[in-house]
Amino acid sequence: MPSYAPPLLLMPTDQEGNPLPIKRKPGRPRKQVVPSIHELEVAKLVNADRDLHVESDVLVQALETKTSTPEILRHVILELAIESAAIRHEIRSAQAASKSDGIPQKMSRRIDALSKMASVSLDSHKLGLVEANPNCEAVQRIFEFFLRTVGGVAAEVIPDAGSFMDECRRELEGWESRVE
Repeated sequence: MPSYAPPLLLMPTDQEGNPLPIKRKPGRPRKQVVPSIHELEVAKLVNADRDLHVESDVLVQALETKTSTPEILRHVILELAIESAAIRHEIRSAQAASKSDGIPQKMSRRIDALSKMASVSLDSHKLGLVEANPNCEAVQRIFEFFLRTVGGVAAEVIPDAGSFMDECRRELEGWESRVE
C-alpha cells in the first residue's frame, strides 16, 4: 500500500531566502469597557485615601524636608522593622488559628524584610553614614590611643610632659557628653 504524503506548501520568501510575513485580515475589534459612575467614584475615593497616606508617610516627609541621610536611613530601617513585626504577627495568628496556608510565603516575606534591614544597616556603616557612639568601646580605644600618642610626642618635646598630659586629661574628662 503506498503511503500518502501531503504536498509541501512553500512559504513565500524574499530574494535572500528569508520568509515573508503573512498579512492577516483584521479580526474582531476589541471590546471597549467603560467604567460605571460608581466605579469612578470608588476609584476617586481610593486615590484620595492613597494620596493622604503617601503625604503622611514618615519617609516621604523626611525626604521632602531634606532630612540628613543618616536620619533617613534610620527611618528606612525602622519602617522595615515595623513591616517585619507585622508579618511576624500574621504568622503567629495563622499558627494559633491552625491555618497553615500561606505561612511559608509569610515566613519568606519576613526573612526578606530582615535581610533588607541588615543590608541597609551594613551599607550605611560601610559608607560611614552612621554616626559613631562616643561611649562605645571602639571609640574609647581610639581616644586612649590618641592620648598615649600625644603623651609620647609631648614627652619628647616638652620638658614637663607629665603635668601637660594631666592637664589634658582633666580638660578632656567627660568629653563624650560634649560631642555633638
